[in-house]
Amino acid sequence: MYPEIRITEDMKIRAKDKYNNIRLDPTRDKRQFASEGRRLLYGYLGEMIVMEYYGVGDVDDYEYDIVLGEYKTDIKSISCKFKPPLNYLASVNSCEIEGDHRQDADIYMFVRIREDCEVAWLVGFIECERFFSMSKFLNKGETYHGMTFDKANMNVLPIRNLHRIQ
Repeated sequence: MYPEIRITEDMKIRAKDKYNNIRLDPTRDKRQFASEGRRLLYGYLGEMIVMEYYGVGDVDDYEYDIVLGEYKTDIKSISCKFKPPLNYLASVNSCEIEGDHRQDADIYMFVRIREDCEVAWLVGFIECERFFSMSKFLNKGETYHGMTFDKANMNVLPIRNLHRIQ
C-alpha cells in the first residue's frame, strides 16, 4: 500500500544534526509553533527519509524542503504508533490566525514515522493547490472526527485521496 522505509542510524544522525543547527527567523515568530522539539525532529527525519528514497539533496528553505524533478516539494512528517490506514488524515498546519498559510511549494509529500523511529511510510503526495481545494479547513481548537486540533489552524485530507508513491 505504501513504501515502507527502514530508518537508518545515518538518517537519525543527519536529522539530529540539522535539528541542533536550526536557526529560527525571529521575523517569523508566529510560525514557530512547529519548533516544538520532538515534532521538529520528526520533520527533519522525514526529510532525510525522502531524500534518501529519491536520492536528492536538501534545499532547506522555509517554503519547501527538496526539489523532485521540477517540483518544489514540502515534506510533511508526523509520528504514529502503527502503519496508518487510508482513512487517517494528511494535514498541513497553518501559522495564520485567520486562515491558512500556503507555502511556495508545488507538491506536499506526507510521511508517517513510527514513534520508535525504526520505520516510516511514504503515505502519498498531492499538488498543493489540489490539497487546499479538496481538504477541510479546521480552526485551531476545532474537533473533527473525534480529534481536537489544538496546535494551529490546519487543513486535513484523508490519506486515501493522495497520489500513491511507487
